[in-house]
Amino acid sequence: MIPSNSGSNLSSSCPQCGFFLSTLPRSPCPEFLHSNHSPPDPVLVEVRREIIVAENGILQIEEQINLLQQVLNGLASRKQELQGFIIDHRRMLSPLRRLPTELLSAIFLECSQTGSGAFSFCNPAVEPPVTRVCRSWRAVILSTPRVWRRIEDVVCDLTTPPAVLATLVLRRLERSTQVPLEIVFKPASKFDEAQRISLINALFSTTYRWQDVSLHLTDFELRHFKIDQSVPQLRRLALVAPHDAHLRCFFRSLPVLEYLSYGPPAKAGPDDLTALPSQLHDFPLRQLNRLSLWNIKYELSDMLDVLQSAVNAVVIIMSNCTLHAPQGPDHTQRILPNLVTLDIHHSHTDLLSHLRTPALQLLSLTGPPSRLSPALVSFITQAQTSLISLKLSHISGYDTALLALLRTLPHLTRLRLLNTRSTVIHTSFIEALILTPAVLPLPLPRLASLELEGRFWCSADTLMTMLRSRCSPAGALRTVRLYGGSELAEARGQSLGDEVEFIVRAGTAS
Repeated sequence: MIPSNSGSNLSSSCPQCGFFLSTLPRSPCPEFLHSNHSPPDPVLVEVRREIIVAENGILQIEEQINLLQQVLNGLASRKQELQGFIIDHRRMLSPLRRLPTELLSAIFLECSQTGSGAFSFCNPAVEPPVTRVCRSWRAVILSTPRVWRRIEDVVCDLTTPPAVLATLVLRRLERSTQVPLEIVFKPASKFDEAQRISLINALFSTTYRWQDVSLHLTDFELRHFKIDQSVPQLRRLALVAPHDAHLRCFFRSLPVLEYLSYGPPAKAGPDDLTALPSQLHDFPLRQLNRLSLWNIKYELSDMLDVLQSAVNAVVIIMSNCTLHAPQGPDHTQRILPNLVTLDIHHSHTDLLSHLRTPALQLLSLTGPPSRLSPALVSFITQAQTSLISLKLSHISGYDTALLALLRTLPHLTRLRLLNTRSTVIHTSFIEALILTPAVLPLPLPRLASLELEGRFWCSADTLMTMLRSRCSPAGALRTVRLYGGSELAEARGQSLGDEVEFIVRAGTAS
C-alpha cells in the first residue's frame, strides 16, 4: 500500500526574507521503521524516491548556508571596519593629543631624571622605549636636548666594536645639542683597551659643556689622556684619582667650580698619606661653597691648610679620613667664617680643636664608637650660639658629659642621637630632658625634632612624660622618632597629639 503523502513537497519560501524553509518529510512506511520486517516492493520504490527528495533538500539547505555564511562574513567585515573607525576617531578625543609640546617635553624630561633599568635615558647603548611609541612623540623627545644631557651606565660587551661604542655616545651628545652635560664615568673592567679609549675620547671631546661630572680616573686614564683646556661650565666635580696624580694636567681652568668631592681609590695602601696641598691646591678652593673629602690619610697640618684655603665653603663633609698628627707644637686655630654645615663620618675629630666656625648651624658626627672627646665638647661649646641641628652617631653612652653638653645649646631645634643597640638610655637621661618650671635653665627649650636610638632602660611612663612635657605649650616638639627593642612596646600605639609626628620602630634607624 502506498501512503497518501508520497512525493510531498519539502520546501517553501519565507514570506519575509525569501530564504528556503524546510519541513521534515513523512515516512512512506512508518510501521516498518522500528521492526525487522521488509516492506513490499512498491513501498521500497517509494522509500528510495523519498530518500532522493531528502538528499535534494540537504543540497538546497547547504546552498542556503553558503549564502548565509557569505552574508555573515560580510557583516563581520563591516563590523571590523566600524570598530576600526571608532578606535581611530576615539584617539582623536584623547587628552594626550591636546597636550602642548612644551608640556610633553617637560614630562619626558622628568622621565629622564627618574627612569632606571630598561627605562633609563642615561645609557647611550639603550634606546628608551618612549621613543618608539609614535612618530610625534619621538619627534618631541628628540627635539628636547635636556633629556639627553646625562650620560652614565654605559653597558656594552666585548663583542661591541670600539667604533660602535663611540658612535652610540656621540649620537647621545648630538641629541643634547649645546646644553650643559652631566657625566658619570667609571672604569669598565669588562671593556678592552680599545673600547675604553673610544669611550673616553667621545666623552672628553665635550669638556666645554661639562657641568656636573663624576670621574673615576685610573692609572690608565692618567697615562693616556690629558685635558689641557678650560672647563668653563663645570660647577660640580666628584673625582676619584690616585694620590700621586697631577690633576693640573687634567683641569687647567675651572672658573665656576662650586662643589668638589675628592678621594683616592679605595685600594690605596694603609700607610699612604695623601699629599693634600699638592693635589687639592690645583683646584680653586677659595671659590668653593661645598667640599667633600673621603678615604684620605692626611697630615693634620695639610688638612688645616686645605680647610683654611676653602674659606668660603658653606658645607664641608669628611668621610673615612685618617688623621696623622706628628709630635710637635700645637697648631694655630683656623677660622672658617662661612661654614654652615659640617659632617664628619668615621673620621678623626681631633682637628676640631683647631677650628673656629662662628656661623655653624648643622653638625653631624658619626663613629667610630667612642665617648665624647674633650676636643669635640670644646668645639660644640664654641658653636653653641649658632648651632640649630646636632647629630651624634655611635657615642658610647648617654651620660653626664652629654647632658652637660646639651644644656649649653639653647638654640638647638633638631637633635639626633643614633647609636648601636648596645648603647643604654638610662632613666636619668630621660628625666633630665623633662621640661619643668622647677628646672632652670630649661634644657633644649626650642627642640622641635628628636630622634633617639638605643636600649631604653626606662619605663614607658617616664619616656611619655618627657615627650608630653615637650609637646605641651611650653615646648616646641613636633617630630619624635624612637628606635629600640621590645622595651618600647608600651610606647607603640600611643599618641602625642594630632600636631606631632610620633614614630616608634624596632631595630635601628638605618
